[in-house]
Amino acid sequence: MSNIEQPCFKIHSHPLAIGDNIIIIKELIEHGVDLSTLSPTYRQVPRLEGSFQLLSSNSRYLLVHQKPNLCFYDRELNIAKQILWKYGNIWDICWSSTLERFILFGKK
Repeated sequence: MSNIEQPCFKIHSHPLAIGDNIIIIKELIEHGVDLSTLSPTYRQVPRLEGSFQLLSSNSRYLLVHQKPNLCFYDRELNIAKQILWKYGNIWDICWSSTLERFILFGKK
């Protein structure tokens, strides 16, 4: 409670890492998802070497780190805006509907 009374305090957050060996499908479920019914890939967003593998979205934009920028993609996956990111590692990204802002967690 004493931290809440102070004007500023730190939040430490770390992303959940799920390795390829954690998910195991032992048997197919009769009423499971049939991947063949999914539509074909519409468009791909390239991932540049050194970019952080995080993304978040709201109703208008998809936010992705494409080194050295933060890129806001529109619904057609065109870059609507990009901002130079010079603040070090990004540990997580989320959208706050209360604040109506993207929140980025990192060391700085």
